[in-house]
Amino acid sequence: SFGFWSGSEFGGPCDKCKPGYFGDRCMRQCPGGACQTCSGHGTCDDGLQGSGLCTCHNDTARGFWSGQSCSRCVSSYYGSACQRRCDCDPTGTERCDEGRFGTGACVCKEGYEGLRCDECNSLLPSCVSTFVCPGPPGQECNNQGTCTRVLLGTGGYAPKCQCNP
Repeated sequence: SFGFWSGSEFGGPCDKCKPGYFGDRCMRQCPGGACQTCSGHGTCDDGLQGSGLCTCHNDTARGFWSGQSCSRCVSSYYGSACQRRCDCDPTGTERCDEGRFGTGACVCKEGYEGLRCDECNSLLPSCVSTFVCPGPPGQECNNQGTCTRVLLGTGGYAPKCQCNP
């Protein structure tokens, strides 16, 4: 019978599919192709009773893969082997340059800066959670001054009260 049967090339019984093939007649290839099932980044449920679905690798040694054929990085991972995790601050980050061809660079939201987007670069309301001057809510600097920012030696900013005259 037609199909990709294990043992058939030697005149043996045709009772198992060759690796990378599945279905009742062993005619369907696993995602990624029979030669490199699951793009080499997962395990295919092959064989006569197999579904052809890939279970992608998800560990530090083999990478963090996703997709029908395990050809994409899991969200927030990047690099050719999908082994590097983005290290962006979630509060100040718009997105991370992720994926197999990504660099892991953080793209900051407005009002944030720094390699991890974890530093405020203005007094925008979006930055209030990490850039707060002393005083009760709504009374910064205890109503005795103006909140300004001071450049730190680390490249970030800290809040400072500039007293009223």
